Amino acid sequence: MGEAIAFDFLVQSVDLPASSVSSALLQLELMGLVTQLPGMRYQRT
Repeated sequence: MGEAIAFDFLVQSVDLPASSVSSALLQLELMGLVTQLPGMRYQRT
């Protein structure tokens, strides 16, 4: 597993709207590739 990354940092890093990043993260969660942690942080599973 990788280090948890904050949602805000992801949005700034990829230069996409927050809604697009959120949608992509949801898809990755449903595929079992990432996990959402407390504090809107995400981690690879």
